[in-house]
Amino acid sequence: MTDVTSQGAPGRRLRLFLLVVVGGALLLLVAYAGVDLWAGHRVKVQVVRLEKQYGRLSEDTLGVARPPAGDNRATVVRAAAALMEGETSTAGILVRQSRESAPLPADLRTFVEANRLALRVADEARTRYHSDWEGRMPSLLDIRTLGNVTYLDALLNLEAGRPDDAAKAIATGLAVSGSLRQEPELIAQLMRIAVGINQCEAARRLVIQSEPSKASLEDLATWLIENRTPDPARVGLISELKHVNAAFIRLENGEFQPEMRDLLVFLGGSNVRRHDSPFWLGPRARLWRPLVRVARARYLQRVGDLLEVQAGSRPRPPFPSSPAPLGSAWVPYMSAGLERAIDSFDRFNSTLSATELAVALRRFRLDHGTYPDALSALVPAYVSRVPIDPFTGQPPVYARQGAGFHLLAEGGQYVPKDKKWSAIDWTVPK
Repeated sequence: MTDVTSQGAPGRRLRLFLLVVVGGALLLLVAYAGVDLWAGHRVKVQVVRLEKQYGRLSEDTLGVARPPAGDNRATVVRAAAALMEGETSTAGILVRQSRESAPLPADLRTFVEANRLALRVADEARTRYHSDWEGRMPSLLDIRTLGNVTYLDALLNLEAGRPDDAAKAIATGLAVSGSLRQEPELIAQLMRIAVGINQCEAARRLVIQSEPSKASLEDLATWLIENRTPDPARVGLISELKHVNAAFIRLENGEFQPEMRDLLVFLGGSNVRRHDSPFWLGPRARLWRPLVRVARARYLQRVGDLLEVQAGSRPRPPFPSSPAPLGSAWVPYMSAGLERAIDSFDRFNSTLSATELAVALRRFRLDHGTYPDALSALVPAYVSRVPIDPFTGQPPVYARQGAGFHLLAEGGQYVPKDKKWSAIDWTVPK
C-alpha cells in the first residue's frame, strides 16, 4: 500500500505542476487581453480627440494638390539642385565665413561662379507658384546647398553695388524655400526654415548696406509673405503625427518599421540592441501589442498637447510634462525633438516677421521720405497686420534712430543663457 501511494505521488505532483502552468498561462492570457483592450480604448480616445481637430490621421490625407501643367516649382528646384557643383559642406563653410569676413573670401566667388548654371535654372522658380515633389524629392542637403548658393550670390551682388540683383537672388532663395511649404514631412519643414532664415539674413544686409529700388523691395515683400503660409509648425507636426501613427499601426500588426526600432529598444530593454537584425522584431512587436498600443496612446496624447501649445497664445507657456510609466521612456525621447522643432519654427516666424517689417519700413521711407513713428503706420498698405514676436507675445521692438531705425525680436529657450540668440537685432543707419 505504501509503495502504491509512493508511486502515485510523482504523478500527482506532475498534474499539480501542469495545472499551475496552465492556470498561469490562462491568467497571463486574460491579463494580456485585458491590457490590450484597455490600451486599445486609450488609443481610440486619443484618435477621436485628434481627428476632431486635424481630420483623419491617415497618411493618405497628406497629399498635395497637383499643380497646373508647367507651374510646378518643385520641378525647377529639382533640376537646379541636380546641377550643383562642389561639396555640400563647402557651401555651409562659406556661409559661416561670409558672416565673419569682409571683404568676402575669394573662394566664395569661385564657388558661386561654378554654380552659375544652377542659379540661372533656380531663377525660374520665381515664375511658378505651386509645388508638388511627387515623392521624388532630391537630397534635402542639396536643396539647402542651393539655398546657400543663392544667399552667397546675394552677398556678391551687394559687394559689387548691385542691390536690385541682390534682392532678386534673395527672392530666388525664398522661392526655393517656398517649394517645400506644403511638403508633408517634418524634416522638409525644418529644411524650409533653414533655407528661409539664410535669405532673411541676406535681406538684413540688403536693407542695412544698400538702397534697393521700390520695385525690388515690393517683390521681396511678396516672397516673404508667401513663406509665412502655411505655418511650418502645423504642417510639420501634423504630418509627423500621421506618419508615426501609421507606423504604430503597422507595428501593432507585426510589420517591422525601421523608424520604430528605438521604441522596441525601450520596450525590450537590454535584450534588444539597436544593431539587431530586424527579422524577428516584427513578430515581437505583434506579441507586445498591448505595450505598443500604450506607447501609441501616449505618443498621440503628447503630440496633441504640443500642437495645442504651438497653436496657442504667445508667449508660449512651458511644454507640458510627458506622461510616465510603462513603455513611456520612448515618448519623451521622441517628443524632445518635437519641442526643439517647435522652438525652431518660432524662431523662423520671429525672423520672418522682423524681416517683413524691415522691408516694409524701407518701402514706407521711399514713399514718405522718413520712417514712421510706430509700426502701426505700416498697416494696411505695407503689411496686413503688425506681426507678433512669438517669444514675447508683443510686436518686435521698434524705434526711430537718427536717420534710420532699430528693430529687435527675441530668441528661443534652447539657446544657452550666456549666448542669447536674437532673431533680429537690426540697426539700420539710413
